[in-house]
Formats: sequence, structure tokens, C-alpha cells
Amino acid sequence: AIRVASAVHGDQHSSVAYVYNDLGLMLMHRGDLAGAESAMRNALRISQVLWGEQSRASWSVESNLLRVVELEGRFEEALVARVAMLEKEKLALSETTPETLAFHTNFLGLDYRELGRLDEAEATFRNAIARWAKIHASEESPDSAPARVNLGVTLALQGRLDESEQVLREAVALRAAHEPPGSLTLNLSRGELGNVL
Repeated sequence: AIRVASAVHGDQHSSVAYVYNDLGLMLMHRGDLAGAESAMRNALRISQVLWGEQSRASWSVESNLLRVVELEGRFEEALVARVAMLEKEKLALSETTPETLAFHTNFLGLDYRELGRLDEAEATFRNAIARWAKIHASEESPDSAPARVNLGVTLALQGRLDESEQVLREAVALRAAHEPPGSLTLNLSRGELGNVL
């Protein structure tokens, strides 16, 4: 697809960027993190040429790239980049696409947690949950489930097991209400609850 899109449109075209991004995601899920990072960097380079560094399209690709960097265990690098990216996004996206900020805030919390900065991780996951509550005008948003699971795990790491259990039960209930019984994310959430119990 990259070869065809490049032949038809040239190397600096949105269709080429999109396919590089998709290739990176596929390689990430397959476990080829070096290949995923290379593809994502190509997608980001083209996106920044086409739309600029201060654009939602570029930030979306950058977030995917940072997810690969996190999976490679380079959390310090990811943290610095995510903090900088979120500061720019807050100015540009708070009113138009706040869900992007909520997603990316959750990922920032993971960086803090993996670096052992648990208080900052907790505050960041709570921020993500609050963002989803504001977006949906409800504390029961299923979109908040990932941040709730991450908050529950963080509370467990802090030794606050009763609080962790409560938060994880909330996350499992949200997912159970909106996902099929065989859902991977639902059952991984149940697994985290089981760990705490």
C-alpha cells in the first residue's frame, strides 16, 4: 500500500502517512517494536511536513509513536515528550476534541507509574477520569475504564488495597455493562481486581 500510494501521490502525501501509521500499529501489536517505531517515525515526519508540528493529525501519530517507545521501556523519553505534547494540546484541543486530551492524559499517567512516580501517576489518572466525566456529563463513562484500571493498579502499588479494590470494581462494572463477556479488556480488568484480592 505504501508503494502504491507513493507511486500515485509521491512520498509526501496524506495517504502515505496514514498507511505508515497503520503499518506501525500492526507491527506494534505483532511485537515488532523496532519496525513499529521506524514506521511511526516515517508517518510523523510526513504528517509534520503536511500539517505542521502543531496539528491534531501530527499529535495523534506522535502519541502512537510514544506508545511504542513506552512498550520498549523508554519511559523517561516518553514522559518528556508526552508532557510537552499535552501542553500544546491543552491550548488547541480543550474545546474542540477534549477526548484526545483524556486519552493522552491516561498514557502520561502510565509513564509516571512506570517510573515509580506514583503520586503523580495517581493525580494524572484522576485527571483523565475527570476529563471523561466532563465530556460525557457523567461519572459512569465507559471511556474512563482504562484510566480507572490504571488508577486501581497505582493505588495497589501504593499499598492502598481497599481503595484499589473499589476503583477496580467500578472499572469492571463499567466494562461489563458495555463489552461482551469474552472481551479481552474486560477480563484483563478482572485479572487486575483478582491480583488485588
